[in-house]
Amino acid sequence: MCVCDPWWMGSHRLRDMVFSPDHQYIYLLSDRQVTRLPVESCEQYSSCSDCLGSGDPHCGWCVLFNKCSTQAACDKWEEPQHFNTQLDQCVDMSVTPSNMSVTSPATQ
Repeated sequence: MCVCDPWWMGSHRLRDMVFSPDHQYIYLLSDRQVTRLPVESCEQYSSCSDCLGSGDPHCGWCVLFNKCSTQAACDKWEEPQHFNTQLDQCVDMSVTPSNMSVTSPATQ
C-alpha cells in the first residue's frame, strides 16, 4: 500500500520503496528523485473513532491530550487508559474550565 500524493504517482514512475533504518520513514525512488515520507500520519485524525477506525497500526488515541498519535508521542502512554488502540475503548472527555490557576478557589 502506498500512501503518497497522487501528483507524485502521476508524474513519476515508482522504481523502489525502502524503509529508513529506524522504520519511521519510507523512501520512494523514482527515475528522477527520492522522496521521504513518514510511515504514519496520525495527526490527520481528529477523533478517537476516526483514529482507531483507520486501521493504521502506528496510531492510537492519546487520551490525556485528546489526539491521535504514535505511542512514543503520547506522554504517559504506559499508564493504564492513557493510550488506547482499541476502537471499543474510545473515551469522550471534557474538562471545564479548560484551564484554571492552582491558587483559584474551587468552582461549583
